[in-house]
Amino acid sequence: MPGLGFSETGLVTYQGIPLEQASGAQKIRVGMAVALAMNPKLKIVLVRDASLLDSDNMAIIAEMAEAAGAQVWLERVGTADAGTVIIEDGEVAQ
Repeated sequence: MPGLGFSETGLVTYQGIPLEQASGAQKIRVGMAVALAMNPKLKIVLVRDASLLDSDNMAIIAEMAEAAGAQVWLERVGTADAGTVIIEDGEVAQ
C-alpha cells in the first residue's frame, strides 16, 4: 500500500507517522489493503468500526473492494444502509 512503511525503530508507519497515531479511517484503509494482499483467494474482508468512515472513506473502501473483486462486510451502527442485516441479541432481526 502506498504510504505504508517502517520507522528507523521498526514501528509500522503510514504516510510517515506511526500507524498507532493514524486516524481510525486510515487504520481501516491500511487494514483492508493488508487483508486483501494476505488472502488473495478469499476475497472477503470484515471491517469492524466502519461507523468511523465518512462518505469519502466509504467510497475509498468500495473502490478498493471493486478493484480487488472482493466482498466487504461492514460493522456499522444504524439501520439505514441498503442491504443491511441487523443483528440484535445475537440473532438476525426480522
